[in-house]
Amino acid sequence: MVYTSSHLSLCVLEVYVHIAPELRDSLPELEAVRISVPDDASRVEISSDRFARLTARVDPLAACRRIGDDWLSRGSHLMLEAPSVLVPEEFNFMLNPEHSRMREVRIVSSRRFRFDPRLAAKR
Repeated sequence: MVYTSSHLSLCVLEVYVHIAPELRDSLPELEAVRISVPDDASRVEISSDRFARLTARVDPLAACRRIGDDWLSRGSHLMLEAPSVLVPEEFNFMLNPEHSRMREVRIVSSRRFRFDPRLAAKR
């Protein structure tokens, strides 16, 4: 699965929260990649209401993973769109690399990305 977000700022937050706090003193250099997905690409959308129900479960991570695993195994849609847990008004987009239309997804630009040093953990 290719995990993307609607905005670079959301990508930064999504990556940052998955860096263990003890590793935040030496934040990695990354590559910021902008892609283009065909406007008519098929997608499954997780509504805000459904997402709220999923994240209210006892094990929200497992519930969300089941949805993603099911979507991926069906293979009928290029994209899965879901609200971000961090910023529910913005969206994450998962792409199925095995989908026949994945070859139409294009890299528009890329550049080195460094986290702002103020995000490093202070000890």
